[in-house]
Amino acid sequence: MGFKGIGFWVLNFDTFANNRPVYAMDLLGFGKSSRPKFSKDAKEIEMQYVNSIEKWRECMKIDKMILLGHSFGGYLSTAYSIKYPERIEHLILADPWGFIGIKSSEDFKKYSLYQRSMMFLTSKISPLAVIRAAGPFGPVILRKGRPDIVEKYENVVEKHDKTIAKYVYHCNTKKITGEYAFRDLLDIGVYPKFPMCDRLQEQELCQKIPLTCIFGAESWLDTSFGPSLKEIRPESYTHIEYIELAGHQLFSDNASEFNRLVLEACNVLKSSTIENDETLDANVI
Repeated sequence: MGFKGIGFWVLNFDTFANNRPVYAMDLLGFGKSSRPKFSKDAKEIEMQYVNSIEKWRECMKIDKMILLGHSFGGYLSTAYSIKYPERIEHLILADPWGFIGIKSSEDFKKYSLYQRSMMFLTSKISPLAVIRAAGPFGPVILRKGRPDIVEKYENVVEKHDKTIAKYVYHCNTKKITGEYAFRDLLDIGVYPKFPMCDRLQEQELCQKIPLTCIFGAESWLDTSFGPSLKEIRPESYTHIEYIELAGHQLFSDNASEFNRLVLEACNVLKSSTIENDETLDANVI
């Protein structure tokens, strides 16, 4: 489950689906999904998302699954795993947001100016607000302002093709509800009101779920909590990886390495590290 749109995973799908069925979804309020009205209460917003994932699982008739979530999707995948641990075979988190909180505004001093600027802008305005405001000129601005996005996908889409820019634009021209819901989950900067690291310590059933966390070594998010996940889950399978030459969008920044690590995580169920004789139904992004 991703924040922007499942089309950005075009560099990953073929590899993931080589040996297993793969299902992908856009979160409500994002991508090509519908734009429902969300509560203003952070806990209720989280439950709206968790319940929507469960309803989707029921409709797809999936018993158990490997659940992969990126950024905000990683936070929601964990929230879902806490409520429905019996549905998860393995939880894979890609540069997940929302795992640690911030104690005070003074803590911002340890971050660079760029990181503080990103946190402030993300918490106040949508990064795509300018693209939306530009109307039909949005794709042009995106192609000129962020040529790196097109370059990542030039092996799949023609370099001068407008497909990627148009996709980003049309994913974000619908009514804004998901972005507002996300902002209502924020505390200070881009930190969550209810950090996942604190909550995982209290969840006995969720503790038993195999967990793989993959970070971008150059991510602007605070990923320092990685090692602490093993301390929180001392008796459970917890594997941490950092991908060089990758930022927050690690699945496209270094797709080949990301794909390799995800496949390793999926195959760990077959190893002696985890005793599990059940058949895996699906790999869900």
